Amino acid sequence: MSAVVTAVTAQLATNLLAHGRFLEILGESSFMHFNAKRLLLKTLPIELPTQPYPVAIVILKNRTISTVAQLFIECAREIAKPLGIGGS
Repeated sequence: MSAVVTAVTAQLATNLLAHGRFLEILGESSFMHFNAKRLLLKTLPIELPTQPYPVAIVILKNRTISTVAQLFIECAREIAKPLGIGGS
């Protein structure tokens, strides 16, 4: 039988990982780089599939968009083009 524990703080998750029989899933960060030896932790080379999530830009009808917001929208669309991400 396995138990699932969800930790809401990094400190709790790290303590469970270092002192118990637990696994922790971390994104690529400097945490392991600076703490692995001190806490006697080892990184396992595991590739997990990532799912893209939808992103939308919402503006209010009949409102003027600021120049900065318009520039952001144009840059976001330009970056999304090579990724095959369509939009209107």
